[in-house]
Amino acid sequence: MKIDPYFKPILISTALVVLLNTVFSLPINGAPIFTYFLGGLVAVILFKRELGEDFTEIKTSDAAILSLGTGVVVGAILTLIISINLQDADTQKFFVDAINESMKMHSTAEFQVIESLGPGFLIVTGIFMLVICSVVSLFGGLVTLPFINRAKK
Repeated sequence: MKIDPYFKPILISTALVVLLNTVFSLPINGAPIFTYFLGGLVAVILFKRELGEDFTEIKTSDAAILSLGTGVVVGAILTLIISINLQDADTQKFFVDAINESMKMHSTAEFQVIESLGPGFLIVTGIFMLVICSVVSLFGGLVTLPFINRAKK
């Protein structure tokens, strides 16, 4: 029984991105965005290896399916992790402090607002996470195409 050629690359690149974002929190600004990009890139490269030399050209639609699939799965897993972690009041306070610091604000009113939002805050966070992961992964997958597809002579 042969496994779907899309499944393994999406699974491996998703595991890589989630591992980099949760276990190895990279101390670089923009590291999560870079890992989403890397996820799309790795998915397309692994797909090319999965097919072997039988197919010489990876289509744009294949790269889009692979990278969007990776972005959606990564976004869903990271949203689940964030949702579980945001149930703790200390984590919520840390999250609000991080937003205040990045926006150069010193307000404490947002903490009560987040508590009163309830699940709406988690839903908006999840949608935002899915969109960002998918778009950046898509970009990473499409950028890979010119380097993977060899020019015909």
